[in-house]
Amino acid sequence: MIATVAIAWLPALRDAAASLASVLPTSGTTPLVPSTLDASLEVSALRAALREIGAKTTTILPRHASTIVAGRLAPRRGTMWRTIEVDDRVLRLDSRLEPGTWVGITMIDPRHRTGPFVLDLPARFLHPVDRLRLLARSDRDRLVADIAAAAAPHATLLLTPASNGWLAATTSDPIAAELWALALAERFHDRRVEMQGPWEDPVVQRATELGLGVVVPQRIRAEIAPGMPRDAVEFVRRTAMGLGIPDSMPPRDTPGRSGHAETDLP
Repeated sequence: MIATVAIAWLPALRDAAASLASVLPTSGTTPLVPSTLDASLEVSALRAALREIGAKTTTILPRHASTIVAGRLAPRRGTMWRTIEVDDRVLRLDSRLEPGTWVGITMIDPRHRTGPFVLDLPARFLHPVDRLRLLARSDRDRLVADIAAAAAPHATLLLTPASNGWLAATTSDPIAAELWALALAERFHDRRVEMQGPWEDPVVQRATELGLGVVVPQRIRAEIAPGMPRDAVEFVRRTAMGLGIPDSMPPRDTPGRSGHAETDLP
């Protein structure tokens, strides 16, 4: 199976609604899960733009301790948690995070350069007690991928600033999404510090063992939308090369917007 990553350049973040709409389920209200774990203005702007084109969404954030207590006292209309088995242990995961039903919105910028991105996002929705236990485990990176396997997204939208605008990348493959997020975040880290490559990330490695998505870079295809500034195209090409992805993108002289100098990229 080929994992396609569709990449577009946008002058404004709100314009990412079209990219997001292309990966939403065809019916019902789609839960959106922002990697920032808050009701940011960016997510609100995206949802407003989606409403204008008739797409129904809701935002899911981790449950606050006060809502958990209130839920215990209020009359039950279903349960807040569902149980999953990980490493012979039963964990409580937010029941709103049903596998294949939600779409992740992953922000990658100087403030959000260390995640959570994609594979580590479901673990943030564990019951607070179970999350504390997870954090105390020495093998938590492996367990994070196991939790992701029980709540994989329908698709993911990656957003990162570039060329005085935004790059928006969408894919239904969670491993491909995590790899691109890790690679896009590298430019926001101190270059004097040696970092492991995205494929060496322990969560990614465990996810490949579980078969959550692609396992080799040759199975990832990057598709660039027309009209991208040339410097942004070059940035995407370099990112793909860093991931070992075969060069299936347009040649360097592909017509498009005249971009800014490469040094303008964050």
